[in-house]
Amino acid sequence: MVLDAEPPSPPSLAVEDAEEYEIDRYQHEKLAEYLEQGAWEEGFSEWMPGTDLTATEYAIVRDLDLVDDFEFIWNDDIDEVDHLAPTIPEDWTDRKVHPDLDSTVTVDLIETELDDLGEIVADVLTDYYVDWEDEQDVFGPQFNAQDDSLSEAEYSDRDEFFE
Repeated sequence: MVLDAEPPSPPSLAVEDAEEYEIDRYQHEKLAEYLEQGAWEEGFSEWMPGTDLTATEYAIVRDLDLVDDFEFIWNDDIDEVDHLAPTIPEDWTDRKVHPDLDSTVTVDLIETELDDLGEIVADVLTDYYVDWEDEQDVFGPQFNAQDDSLSEAEYSDRDEFFE
């Protein structure tokens, strides 16, 4: 049976998880905007027909508010959006975090499916929303790690474009 559910609100990306450099915060904020603009809903709609979650398992995800724990981050090393999927606490049996959460099989399934959702949403962000090339020089060479290789004269010439 195919899960039939409305997409939940997109996760609110944690600002403190953004790297310390201004460009990383900027990219993180843009990813949050893209999720709100439709990337989350598109990814969720793509994921839903293929998920193995039942309505009961999806209710656990909603009840535990796991969706808000997703994190999406631009990965410069591979030039794409990466994700961190939420997990159920390891001590879920001791804490009895949800009355319908009763087996490690269910926990594993939920975590696997959330990881799949995160991967699909990250792909949607990478393929259809993110275009950093147009915005790469927005902050000038000093923020793009280009100033180390420029002479003072070259730096002054390039800096004129940003005034």
